[in-house]
Amino acid sequence: MNAKLVAGLFCLLTCCVVSHAQYSWRLLLPKTAYTMQVNPLDPNKLYVGNRYDQLWRSFDGGNAWEVRILTEFPTDETMTSMIVSSADTNVMLFGGFNANGIKRSDNGGQTATRVLSPTAGTMFFISEAIVEDPSNPRVLYAVRGRPFFQTTVYKSVDVGATWDSIAVMDSSMTRGLCTIAIRPDSTNILFVGAKLGTILRSDDAGRTFRRVPVLGDKLSVFDDSEIPKIVFSPLNPMVGYAVVAFSNSEQIVGNGGLLKTTNGGASWDRIAFADTSLWAVEVRASSLGTDDVFVGGFRLATPNTVVPGDSLVARSLDGGTTWNHFDNITWQPNENDDTIANVWVLRYNKPSNKLYMATNCGLYVFDEPTGVANDVRAHTSLRTTINNDVLRVLDTESEAVKNTWTLYNMQGAAIATGRVDASNELSLSLDRFASGAYVMTWGTETKFRTINFSVVR
Repeated sequence: MNAKLVAGLFCLLTCCVVSHAQYSWRLLLPKTAYTMQVNPLDPNKLYVGNRYDQLWRSFDGGNAWEVRILTEFPTDETMTSMIVSSADTNVMLFGGFNANGIKRSDNGGQTATRVLSPTAGTMFFISEAIVEDPSNPRVLYAVRGRPFFQTTVYKSVDVGATWDSIAVMDSSMTRGLCTIAIRPDSTNILFVGAKLGTILRSDDAGRTFRRVPVLGDKLSVFDDSEIPKIVFSPLNPMVGYAVVAFSNSEQIVGNGGLLKTTNGGASWDRIAFADTSLWAVEVRASSLGTDDVFVGGFRLATPNTVVPGDSLVARSLDGGTTWNHFDNITWQPNENDDTIANVWVLRYNKPSNKLYMATNCGLYVFDEPTGVANDVRAHTSLRTTINNDVLRVLDTESEAVKNTWTLYNMQGAAIATGRVDASNELSLSLDRFASGAYVMTWGTETKFRTINFSVVR
């Protein structure tokens, strides 16, 4: 029996079965994604941070991508922190691992200049380390982490153009700062996730901090633990979630996991994933009026590690009481042949009701039934048809030269690749491909478009 093939030019595939097991993560960008953001005023504008100061940009919801290099010289800077200003969406701020301070763009990521530099060495802004004040988006905070026990908190009152140091943590409190969050009901209340598995709280807009209990009466988890992300419930600002990452294989028991507060951050207790290393957490309001919580796992690039965490992606629809795991994601090597399946960022965009996942293996979007048929994107420069098990693509772009194509399944595995000939046409037989969804990239290493289609047999 011939396969029944359903294709659409840049269609975003829609799941029509409401079973949780059939919800899926769909690949949008097959490049390492250490962080991602969505333009606050235009959810079609997506931004992804990569190695070597690479910023991948899409202006159509993830169908076409281009890369910008935001450094004057080739470096090993990894872009792990990024925000798009709500005060002026042309303004973006960038920091990262092995980074040398904070960079600022006032043209949507086209170019960037350094606005905060170290007096010596490097300035790491590790994980969601730059945050915007929700009550005044001109005000920003940033926390400096490693190396060398750097524990400084910075503040900007001019949308990141200039920065001042407002606090330095004592070395007895922590060994480095990872992330910062603001409680949405009171922007004087800040939380910093830090090394040693500590959570630091400020009630005076960042001028002073103190440690708060994280496990019963303990003020830290373990000496190798860190808190890379803190989020608060959109339904109740007294409820928050924080994840614990760790690396020491001799300190697994009692380490890691998901922490929760129900008293506005006065104390935190582990509610799930004990003895598991996590890096990402996000929460949104479910249709049931409960916290819809997602978590993602992590481990260091250590061969033969026994620390559990990488490749874990799970969801709770009841605020962390019960969990469903996404076990159908097949993690594949990224462009640098890295096979560690770390989840770096989970990002919910409320205007578009889309959840994104930035991972070592690429950027994904969570496909779920919405009952809304408004997710079609089209590029007139690519014409796509499927007839008799053959995918045909015609590129009508006048400057299309030396293009290549690569076909991926929705788990991120590259299953076919080739070069487009001088006619800018492709005919690809699909009779050997299994049922499922696929994405094809079409273009060059620095700029490409995508084609989504599904095969149903």
